[in-house]
Amino acid sequence: MKLTAILLIAQLASVLLAQSSPPTAATGATPRASQLFQDTDLYQAHFRRVTMTNARIEESDLSHLVLRSVDLTDMELTSANLTGAKLRYLKLSGVQITDCDISGMKINGILVTDLLDSYAKSKGR
Repeated sequence: MKLTAILLIAQLASVLLAQSSPPTAATGATPRASQLFQDTDLYQAHFRRVTMTNARIEESDLSHLVLRSVDLTDMELTSANLTGAKLRYLKLSGVQITDCDISGMKINGILVTDLLDSYAKSKGR
């Protein structure tokens, strides 16, 4: 019982010390040390106004993930399964798609493979 109370007090002190750190100029958020979350279940977690700059998410199940009004500038998405994903109202300027399976992929209801075939024909390829 005493050990549990000591651990609880230590955790609370850690949180209070972290909260007393000065906010960063860019976000106004309290800076935190690098954290590793491994084998963690965040089922139905809700994050709002969270800074995850330079964060890495690897080997994770993000199925049914909802991202709204988020800044993904210069993000990298590699070896991901986006089957059935719905992308709406996005700014895609400068986006590069390389070495991807685009079978069944549509832009504004038009199959991308049909668009590429039409483009190739117009260029005489």
